[in-house]
Amino acid sequence: MKQLTAGTAVSIAKQVSEGLVEAHRIGIVHRDLKPGNIMIDKEGNAKIMDFGIARWRHGGAITADGAIIGTPEYMSPEQVEGKEADSRADIYALGIILYEMVTGRVPFEGETPLAVAHKQKYEAPQAPRKINPQIPEDLNRLILRCLEKDRTKRFQTAEEMVSNLAVIESAIPGTARIVPRREPISAREITVKFKLKKLFVPAFIFLVLVLAAAVLWRFIPRKEVAPAPPIENSIAVISFENQTGEKAYDIFQKSIPNLLITNLENTGFFSYVATWERLHDLLKQLGKSDLNTIDRDSGFAACRRGGIKAIVLGSFVKAGDTFMTDVKVLDVETKRLLTVASARGDGVDSILKVQIDELSKKIAEGMGIARQKIDAYQTRIADVTTSSAEAYNYFVRGREEWDRLE
Repeated sequence: MKQLTAGTAVSIAKQVSEGLVEAHRIGIVHRDLKPGNIMIDKEGNAKIMDFGIARWRHGGAITADGAIIGTPEYMSPEQVEGKEADSRADIYALGIILYEMVTGRVPFEGETPLAVAHKQKYEAPQAPRKINPQIPEDLNRLILRCLEKDRTKRFQTAEEMVSNLAVIESAIPGTARIVPRREPISAREITVKFKLKKLFVPAFIFLVLVLAAAVLWRFIPRKEVAPAPPIENSIAVISFENQTGEKAYDIFQKSIPNLLITNLENTGFFSYVATWERLHDLLKQLGKSDLNTIDRDSGFAACRRGGIKAIVLGSFVKAGDTFMTDVKVLDVETKRLLTVASARGDGVDSILKVQIDELSKKIAEGMGIARQKIDAYQTRIADVTTSSAEAYNYFVRGREEWDRLE
């Protein structure tokens, strides 16, 4: 983003805050506020767009099943942790946007989404005034307060943001400020916009509309949601096929993919490795929430929805005491075979002791990761999990039971 003057940045942030006031007032949290979701028209009016992953404070998602939940550069620490995001997450995101407007860069950058998320959670931002000394001190303090890791230390409401920004704006020389011309409300407006100060919707009318929408929703033809933009160097692993002929080994249909996901993510070779939970979220969006395992067709559909570029398909067999795993990596869009890999060992414990590590390195090499970089990575999956396949299977079963209780 191009660095803006303090007056311009404050004017835009104040308008966005006003929009958040209206959204939060009716119980909506945006959860993915970022520059790409803010439009400035030729009259200088700022509009909040794309409430695709917005959420009711007291319920579930209110819009069409969407894409990626949050953008790492603008995600609050609580979102990084997977906690419920309330209105203060939007305030954190607005603080980052304001930081970017006055400095020309975001406070936290990294080579991977995981690296950025880690910084959001654990690193303190550099004061924006150290980057741009022209920023007023009170604006510097406001931005840093928005970026507090502890949400109880941030501004607690968007109204507070509006008030504080108005004070800062009043101290900026008039020539440095922009004063947008407010647009009249139009029935033809198509942009999602929540800055209607004079609009009063009685509670009972709102409830009637919600109830009517709920009744009509089932009769409205569904439009297919467009897939998310492709994520470069991204990969997903779906359920493995049990070809042993023994049902007792079905648990490995999930255990092996989970181990591979953990290992591929830990290597840092890929910019994005889809978690098991993320794949199931995507399947829910596709109306497949009841799947116990992720089959080939469902896996491809989920990856297309999530913008994931490569998919790992796998199977395992057992011959005597030898346990063998095979994988194929395919391009999600074209289904072109990218690479194949296999591993084997004595007994099921060899999965953790050698096979996952071997498969991960072979997958990475087949996907174009430099051999020197692969050889430099020495961490074994058994070092970060367990060397016992039985113990890991109990862990997977326990997590599934926990998820059912939630």
